[in-house]
Amino acid sequence: MGFEQEIAEKGIVLSAALYGDYGKRLIILTENLGRITVFAKNIRKQTSRLTAAGQSFVMGTFKLRPGRDSYTLVAADIDNSFLELSYDMDKFSLASYFCEFASYYTREGLAAADELNLLYLAFKALIRDNISDRTVRLIYELKFMDIEGEVPEVASFTRITEEERFVLNNILSLPISRVFSFNLTEELLTGMEKISGSLIRKNVDKEFKSLDVMKNLDVVIKQS
Repeated sequence: MGFEQEIAEKGIVLSAALYGDYGKRLIILTENLGRITVFAKNIRKQTSRLTAAGQSFVMGTFKLRPGRDSYTLVAADIDNSFLELSYDMDKFSLASYFCEFASYYTREGLAAADELNLLYLAFKALIRDNISDRTVRLIYELKFMDIEGEVPEVASFTRITEEERFVLNNILSLPISRVFSFNLTEELLTGMEKISGSLIRKNVDKEFKSLDVMKNLDVVIKQS
């Protein structure tokens, strides 16, 4: 593939940072190329047709020109901007965490169709609001780690209740399209969060900035 050949990739913008006088540096999770770096030149100019593509959470098909170590954004066909997530600080912070989590696990050159689909459906679940945000987070964490092969067989968990074993088995066995489909009691959710947290501490060697924001929000709410 020559450097000047343009390609189209389905993806979600994980993060966007200012670059140069009018540009942005985007990290996009794509179906076939994995997590890639994309530079959007002049995207901050008022006349730019790419403005809508330069925000976190945006999902669409991105027309790209490959370079040596990154891509240049040529055009974008936006399917969903997930603007609703920006209207609620808690949901915005949680969606940002989901993006950080995805960015940690994915790599350039490794197809990420399942990871992309899970992230998309997690955003949809946050907006639908038919299950709690904590449950969405729990399912997202466990399912994502399972996709990456970092969740042991359910039978190997010895210090969990039968109810927890049932929920864990459901999350791991349900297809991605159906996994965000149930709520949990407070007691069961708390127990499952401990299981997920233990796996994250074992598998993840990174501090997520969005979690600090979420903790600070909780402190502010409790003090108000």
